[in-house]
Amino acid sequence: MLLAAGLLAEAGAEGTFYKNKRKPAAVEGSASAAAPAAATPPAPSPPPAPPPPPAPSPPTTAPASPPAEAPAPAPAPPVAPASPAPTRPAETAATPVSGSVDSVVATDTLMVGGRRVRLAGLDGITGPALPSMAQWLRSNGNQVTCTPQGARHRCLTATGKDVAQVVLLNGLGRATSDAPPLYQEAERQAKASAKGVWAPR
Repeated sequence: MLLAAGLLAEAGAEGTFYKNKRKPAAVEGSASAAAPAAATPPAPSPPPAPPPPPAPSPPTTAPASPPAEAPAPAPAPPVAPASPAPTRPAETAATPVSGSVDSVVATDTLMVGGRRVRLAGLDGITGPALPSMAQWLRSNGNQVTCTPQGARHRCLTATGKDVAQVVLLNGLGRATSDAPPLYQEAERQAKASAKGVWAPR
């Protein structure tokens, strides 16, 4: 029993020893447990908050298109300037003419010595009457003497007959508005006799 008690005592002492020995271990354990706590790095700071989203820009509107303008009217085609009516060249003052009659151009126009001579106070005609007038001039010498009457001439045959008066008496022309009374009377007689241009159609 003593032995057992001794064993027990030893066992108890051993147990106490172990217990005593374990205490430092417990301290160690505490130190070791504390060490990790001291060595633990500080907790990371929370990540910064994301920046706020950009404010939506106001909706852009397309610039208002200018009001449509009416198309410009097409230019009018250019108008050609009206050409002036042809005018007869002004007749120059006549000069005396005498000579043989070359030809009869009209009952109021003769070619005398290469010059064109128009009879004053008379508007003549052309056509079938020209050969008979040329024949009459030849029968009266085919020579004329013409004196100026403005831009025209009064022509007398070699026998003294007034060429324009004879033309009007036969109705081979008309007296002009400024014709002398002698020519107007010759025209009146031709009308009364219905000669030439006054003959009924």
